Amino acid sequence: MDAIASKKVVFILNVLAAMAALTAAGLWFWSTRVEVEYVDPSPVDGWIPGSITFDNRNGKRVDPFATGIEQARRNRWAALAASAAAFCQGFAAILS
Repeated sequence: MDAIASKKVVFILNVLAAMAALTAAGLWFWSTRVEVEYVDPSPVDGWIPGSITFDNRNGKRVDPFATGIEQARRNRWAALAASAAAFCQGFAAILS
């Protein structure tokens, strides 16, 4: 590969790395904003299962466990974008 083509590939990889890093940042911010609304559990054999909730600033009841699960799911997408950014940047560093 000649020098000009190599520089073009490095430039493209750096642009892809920047886009993936911005995507990861957005996804991580998005994951901090999620709140799963609490749903009353249905009785089992006449017993109502115990649960934990908290009220957010707006007075909405939030299920902290379901919220944590949803945040973890969104964090996986952010980590995938961050790993793509690292891969592109590392490969660009090797080529330059």
